[in-house]
Amino acid sequence: MRLTAISADKFNHYKDTYGPDSMAGISSSRCTNEENYLMQKFFRAVLQTNNIDGCARVCHSPTALGMQRTFGTGAATNSIEDLQFTNCIMVIGANPTDAHPVTGAKLKQFAMKQDNVTIVIDPRRTEIARYADHHLALRPGTNVAVLNMMMYYIIDEGLVDESFIKNRTEGYEDFIKELMAIDIDKLEAVSGVPREQVRAAAIAYATAPNAMSFHGLGVTEHSQGTFTVMQIADLAMLTGNIGRRGVGVNPLRGQNNVQGSADMGVQPHQGAGYLDVTNPEINKRYNEFYGSELPLHIGYKIPEMFDAALDGKLKAIWIIGEDVVQTDPNTQKVIKALNATDLVIVQELFMTETAKQADVILPGSSFLEKSGTFTNGERRVQAVRQVVKPIEGTKPDGQIIVDIMNRMGYKQPDYTPDGMLEEISQIVPFFAGIKWERLGHNGLQWPVAPDGTDTQILHQEEFKRGLGYFEFHPWEETQEITQHGKDFPYILTTNRELEHYNCGAMTRRTANEQILKSDYLMINPEDAASHLINDGDFVCIESPRGKVDVKARITDEVKPGILSTTFHFPDIMINNITGDVHDSEAMCPEYKVVAVRIRKSKGKFKSLLQDK
Repeated sequence: MRLTAISADKFNHYKDTYGPDSMAGISSSRCTNEENYLMQKFFRAVLQTNNIDGCARVCHSPTALGMQRTFGTGAATNSIEDLQFTNCIMVIGANPTDAHPVTGAKLKQFAMKQDNVTIVIDPRRTEIARYADHHLALRPGTNVAVLNMMMYYIIDEGLVDESFIKNRTEGYEDFIKELMAIDIDKLEAVSGVPREQVRAAAIAYATAPNAMSFHGLGVTEHSQGTFTVMQIADLAMLTGNIGRRGVGVNPLRGQNNVQGSADMGVQPHQGAGYLDVTNPEINKRYNEFYGSELPLHIGYKIPEMFDAALDGKLKAIWIIGEDVVQTDPNTQKVIKALNATDLVIVQELFMTETAKQADVILPGSSFLEKSGTFTNGERRVQAVRQVVKPIEGTKPDGQIIVDIMNRMGYKQPDYTPDGMLEEISQIVPFFAGIKWERLGHNGLQWPVAPDGTDTQILHQEEFKRGLGYFEFHPWEETQEITQHGKDFPYILTTNRELEHYNCGAMTRRTANEQILKSDYLMINPEDAASHLINDGDFVCIESPRGKVDVKARITDEVKPGILSTTFHFPDIMINNITGDVHDSEAMCPEYKVVAVRIRKSKGKFKSLLQDK
């Protein structure tokens, strides 16, 4: 009670002294829908700022934006069960058997069947790539180049769905003019993928009776992430693979409730239900519903929060369930930003690297200690039900938010899943028919009509925006390479392992830590030999931001010149070397292209930072 009172008093002080925009919040995709809804409501209705964001910013914000621009809705078009109706899968920038093991197992089963066609576009030879009919092992940062080549060949071979394009889309004439003018020689050279391999994959996708695509962070965490998502959507429209069983565009989300946190309004430009905060009519609706005056201007995205802190503009930040010190790029910049902020409140289960920087720590509860809902990658809203009481001294995250709201004079009923869903259903259009008692064991896929009817397939008759939108985008080299590639000639990308979840804050506290005890660096045998590196040696990886030492795993899963590393352990702190390049549209960090140089280390060292 004392900690929530201190937090509320501090928020009131900063609001009165420096204004609402002097405060910001980062919510969590491991919290329930109801808790994420409350967090954004607190910042908008109580503090009166749109400075609210979440971890979707650093994983799938380009998916939401890219699919909204093309289809009108930033969510999976189909369901995982549609694998039984498809003939072809295209997996782009994802290693689902490690990062999404339940879905990954189903994709692997599909790939192993003789009559099915599997296309993998990934720099690494992932497990599914071993079974793929087509593996396009492109250089990191060239997704746009390869997908433009694919679409070029589909059009060149006369394999487009003319009827679908005519009746369901717009912008195609301008799109095709620019696309057919691309320089195939250049794109083949920069991507490292022979054109005949691209052509064969394109024909396989376009001629399959039904084709589904699945994409992950290897698509979104790039400077052209949003444009790549739009291309994947373009491919589906180009071939008519949308609006029925066994087709569609299906993002593989980075955490259990990335979809839900975005649905609930945890983003600075859209409130609950993806409604535009700058639209006066929407603003009026929110004001009437919340009984408060909400701002009309877009708030800070996470990278902008850190910049504002360093500029002295951000006075307080409240972070729930996100270890930004370990997981956001350029770790030392993040630490400096937190140290430059007057008040850092961290709501957590464990003493994470971010919690170590906090002025106030609010002890939350795990998913086993509360009830609520999560929304998975196929838009399925599922109930999670409390099985044990919260540990003494802790509370559900939603109740902590409610306590602070009430302490600041805003009347909010105590946190209950049924009560919160009732409120949410009145402001989020696609939650209109979601009631706690209707969810059962398997949940419901939004949009859900008031009578409880849910939706397995989106865009069957028309797109949310009316017509699907074609828009051409040329490939551009990332600034990370143009600015630093000469002095740092290797490209480092990042990956996950099955045994650990994200930064490992939870899984490192289980027996999984005995299976995988440290991060490692994948390096091609040719590169290892040129630097006299043996398997198990420590390698010093240096970028323009700093240095880390990681143990080598020599493998031909990566091509010469390409390195890949995990990021599960804070003693390595890989993000000391990642940079400040972001997706041009959604500001998602470019974790997947880091310019580095390497050398063999003499022994194990802690992460060293380059003196500026």
